[in-house]
Amino acid sequence: MPDCSENPTISIGLPIYNGGKYMRVSIDSILNQTFTDFELIIADNASTDDTQEICEEYASKDSRIRYYRNAENMGVTWNFNYTFELARGKYFKWMSHDDYIYPNFLEVCLKGLQNREGDGYVSCWPNTEIIDEDGKIDHKVIEPEMRLESDIVSQRFRDAGYLVHSSFQFYGIFNSEALAKTCLLGQWISSDYTMLGQLALIGKSYQHPDVLFQRRQHDENSYESCGKDYYRYAHFWVPIEKKEAIILPYWRMAFEAFKGVMRFPMPFVERLKCLFYVATCRQAHRGRSQYFWDVTNALYLFIKRLSGKRISDNVSQM
Repeated sequence: MPDCSENPTISIGLPIYNGGKYMRVSIDSILNQTFTDFELIIADNASTDDTQEICEEYASKDSRIRYYRNAENMGVTWNFNYTFELARGKYFKWMSHDDYIYPNFLEVCLKGLQNREGDGYVSCWPNTEIIDEDGKIDHKVIEPEMRLESDIVSQRFRDAGYLVHSSFQFYGIFNSEALAKTCLLGQWISSDYTMLGQLALIGKSYQHPDVLFQRRQHDENSYESCGKDYYRYAHFWVPIEKKEAIILPYWRMAFEAFKGVMRFPMPFVERLKCLFYVATCRQAHRGRSQYFWDVTNALYLFIKRLSGKRISDNVSQM
């Protein structure tokens, strides 16, 4: 069994809440990697199932695992970012408790990134397969053509943040220093798109052609657990203390994208192009009517609150 270095090359963050059903497959896929110089940071969000026992079992057998248990559920976004705060590696990767990576994932993606860092690359991720709850392959994810390797900042920003894609780049390998400059996983819906858009303002990303990642789809996934209702799902991502708040998720996405464009250095013309995309690009769900729907939903939530009902009813936690 490899020992955990004080300065591992890669840190892997695994935030988890009640993951007992699938987590062994996920953790085993990490520990069985051909590249072994990594640490696995597990942040348990006050699970109520057998997650703690399973994590302690694995941690007692492999020194590369650092297990932390939150005294209370801090919310999904907080827990994701917490694993990054604890990371010591030059490179970082997030992992979900119900997903699987092929044994050479770390080796291939790390090499793909390191070979290109001199040309301004900050991340690398592979192609993806979707599997069902039993681990059977359903289909390969076909991504749209994205200009994430372009030398033109506005092209990278537009395609990363506004082109409809899987956003599975989120589960690739990042340069930790570059990732730290982004919003990480924000406390608003589709903040992975926001983060990837900001990352595109910093540098280029490479998608390796091999299929090395399997994303599990099942009824307990966050979107499915919210009944595939967009605004219930939007509340899923806000902080615990704001579950009863009236939110405007589309307006928030635009505001955060605007802040990123204004914060990162770039030529003036490129900044104008990026701001144009923020103002005009359609979001996937409702197009340009998104801002109207936000106001309509806010009015509905206001009436619901006046009637004495809880906004957070039926919103899942992780």
